[in-house]
Amino acid sequence: DDESVAAAAGAESDAAAAAGAPAAQSYRFAHAVIQEVVYDLLSYSLRTQLHKQIADMYDARDGSGAPRPPAEIVAFHYKRAGVARAACHYYAEAARAAHKKHAKSEAGKWIREFFALAANAEPPMS
Repeated sequence: DDESVAAAAGAESDAAAAAGAPAAQSYRFAHAVIQEVVYDLLSYSLRTQLHKQIADMYDARDGSGAPRPPAEIVAFHYKRAGVARAACHYYAEAARAAHKKHAKSEAGKWIREFFALAANAEPPMS
């Protein structure tokens, strides 16, 4: 359950702090299988909430001078959070960046993601 995962993450964080490790701004799993198992243990609502928080954090970096990951990463998190409009914005940005690099297949991938989301997104409010 979510509480068990949070407790395990908190215990690991406490252990790292006790060992003198700096507080982590991010966490990377040692193995993709571990990441997948932990991810699957989280409830859908918590996963959605975490993706939204991550996307918003990255979005807030835009224009602040702080490094921001590539647009497709921000788009991915907004997509997983169910925020199609913001995800579309970042997929379009990713497609433009790929096009500038002459990475046509990559640009095509992000355009397809854009249209797949846009086709199912709610229309903007008038």
